[in-house]
Amino acid sequence: GGSDAPAVMEAWVGFGDGRPPLRGETAPVLLLDAFPPPILARHPTPWVPTLEYTVHRFRPPSEADDARFARARFEASLMCSSLIQEDGALWTADGELVARSRQLGRLLLPR
Repeated sequence: GGSDAPAVMEAWVGFGDGRPPLRGETAPVLLLDAFPPPILARHPTPWVPTLEYTVHRFRPPSEADDARFARARFEASLMCSSLIQEDGALWTADGELVARSRQLGRLLLPR
């Protein structure tokens, strides 16, 4: 795509110790914030600090959430000046949406 296309990263995410990534109230919040900012694929920079972070949980944790990995997608779809809007989502291995996030970050470019 062109330079105005969204920067996107997709992956299967989980914890190194093998515990299910969607169990517990805080695990999705942590995973949605731990992923590298997708804008780094276009603008290599040492740091993209978060200015604001919001997570919406669409369903409570379930005993069925025992898969070792969850599917994640992150998109930096809006950049104005040095501000970046990044949207993230987590799904179960079966494709059910669990949580979405939105971050406002600042792109720090080398001088």
